[in-house]
Amino acid sequence: LESVSRSPIFARFSESLNGLGTIRAYGAVDRFIADNERKIDENIKAYWTLRLGERWLSVHLEMLSATVTFTTALMALVVRE
Repeated sequence: LESVSRSPIFARFSESLNGLGTIRAYGAVDRFIADNERKIDENIKAYWTLRLGERWLSVHLEMLSATVTFTTALMALVVRE
């Protein structure tokens, strides 16, 4: 998802560099800047969604692991006595 939203940024940047003279001649600099900012914002949204999902999963797996470890240790103590 992140790479899909990053691709238009690089494509637009490359096109902008190739057509820089034309963009300036027609006074479309502000429009290109706004469009690039919009594409970057979309990429950042995808990036943060991915990172938040990864972090959520990491925290929950750590809690599950701690619970299983605690339960196993408790069962070992109960069975031993």
